[in-house]
Amino acid sequence: MVTDDYLVDLGAQWIDGERGNVANDLASPLNLTDHPMPNMPFNFKTYTSSGELIDPAVDHNITDVHVHIYDYVDTTSKECQTSVGECFTHKYKEHFKKIPELNETLQDQFLRQYNLMEMSLQPADTWFDIEMSKKLENAEATGHLLINWKERGYSTILDILMKKFPNPEEELPVLNKTMLNVEVTKVDYSNEDGTVKVITNDGKEHTADHVIMTPSLGVLKADHETMFNPPLPENKVKNIKGIGFGNACKIYLAFNNSWFNPLGLKNGGYNILWSTEDIT
Repeated sequence: MVTDDYLVDLGAQWIDGERGNVANDLASPLNLTDHPMPNMPFNFKTYTSSGELIDPAVDHNITDVHVHIYDYVDTTSKECQTSVGECFTHKYKEHFKKIPELNETLQDQFLRQYNLMEMSLQPADTWFDIEMSKKLENAEATGHLLINWKERGYSTILDILMKKFPNPEEELPVLNKTMLNVEVTKVDYSNEDGTVKVITNDGKEHTADHVIMTPSLGVLKADHETMFNPPLPENKVKNIKGIGFGNACKIYLAFNNSWFNPLGLKNGGYNILWSTEDIT
């Protein structure tokens, strides 16, 4: 989506990881991505919802723990054998004891803020829903987790796959074979000859040698019992029922000038610690 001469992604935004990530493998050689600088400091100012500025020294102290949380946590401790929330909360509370300026109310507000920040990247409903062992595997194995697209958005990955980019003259005839605004209602793979019949909500039937289904998890949870003939194998049904998912809401604010970052600092911005009264 283009707004105020800027291209913004309403959905997926960053390439999440380097190693083993096909999006990075396709885009990086074409100089389409921008990697974060290593050890770049965060230049946040944190205010309470009543407008009080948190002491920058205290703020920097806590932010350093948040940014480098994996260097601080003992992954072998019992608190880190369950959820991200239990592990991180335990470590933050240990660190809070070293900061006498933080009363219990501010501690709770910082924990709520970091929970929200973590969930903006996952996203789940709460960090207590994320398994710590899986989070550690991801953090250790994938390299940079916030690789930015430069002048183009995430939809560029489709242009690369269709060979529309970097040379439009080599574009594959994919779009003229794509049906938009059509819903698949049935996938019948019971034919003895191995062909698969796909039925759509407009009543049409399409026969194929191979079918790749990529619906959302929500669609599978709602419709997997009626969508497939024969029914999906039990191991797939178990995964569909067992895997959870949350949601994220993105809000873009545009200003005529960068009043919030007058020095043009990288990784600059504001955090707001909301009181319980102000969020209820």
